Amino acid sequence: MSTFQIVLMTSFGVAAVMAVAVFALGSFGPGGGPAKVHLWGSMEERLVSDWIEKTFEENEELVVEYRYIPIERFDRELLEAMAMGQGPDLVLISQDQIVEHNRRILTISFSSFSERQFRDTFVQAGEVFLNREEKYSYGFPVLIDPVVMYWNRDLVRESGYIRPPERWGDFPEFVSGTVRKQGTEINRSSVALGEYENIEHSKEILSTLILQAGGGIIKKDTGRFTAIINER
Repeated sequence: MSTFQIVLMTSFGVAAVMAVAVFALGSFGPGGGPAKVHLWGSMEERLVSDWIEKTFEENEELVVEYRYIPIERFDRELLEAMAMGQGPDLVLISQDQIVEHNRRILTISFSSFSERQFRDTFVQAGEVFLNREEKYSYGFPVLIDPVVMYWNRDLVRESGYIRPPERWGDFPEFVSGTVRKQGTEINRSSVALGEYENIEHSKEILSTLILQAGGGIIKKDTGRFTAIINER
């Protein structure tokens, strides 16, 4: 199978995306005309078309053609096209699909686009796409869908706080000050989450808390991903 360049969904990094797109086919297309880049994804065409228009409208060296494929058919159609040597130049996929497609990804060496450039260009959440051990990135972020925590104004004020904590380091003290206990039983929890099965995006919430606390979830060793969540 041919390799492809992965484009992951996080924040707008126009210069970086353009650089990789031009690199994929050279500065210009056949006959000195603009390079044509084929982009596949399962994101709604109207959203991607709007982004393409705003991002590349002033670049005469590049023409980006987007093909929308429903998510339930995306992986199969992508693999079949790549097996026949007809895959796209770029793809829009979520970070969850890195593990499945990591062997088909054309990575970007830090010598071409350094870790410092990456961190200066994109939001911190995009750093999940960096492989610092092997000194490359899997791709560039384009759109972010953040995990958001809502807070109860009455609960915060009743506990004597003006505002909820803004940093995770302040959270333990906030929890101690807002929780209500009767003996060993909790009558009012500071953070109400419920059970794993009935929480939407529970995996994303748990992963975020683990990573922000400095923990690890998986690591890549000799080309394979290994779970390290139970290591101390």
